[in-house]
Amino acid sequence: MSTARELLADAIRERVYIHTTPTTPIIDVDQTTPLGWILDFRSIMGDPKLMHAYAEAFLEEHAQHAPFQVCGMEVAGIPLVT
Repeated sequence: MSTARELLADAIRERVYIHTTPTTPIIDVDQTTPLGWILDFRSIMGDPKLMHAYAEAFLEEHAQHAPFQVCGMEVAGIPLVT
């Protein structure tokens, strides 16, 4: 695994994967269903080091398909696309 992928994997394990604890319950959007865990990528989307690692890993994975276009869904996709 590349260094960029290792950095991203560590960030996901440490900052993105959030699990329920007795003091921090996670409630679904309808505010009635308790969840055991969520993946909250907002915590790493503004980190320049991680976004650089994401771009590097993305290009490693998709270089053989160049040229290509990158797009994203509304606001959440802006950091990924830029």
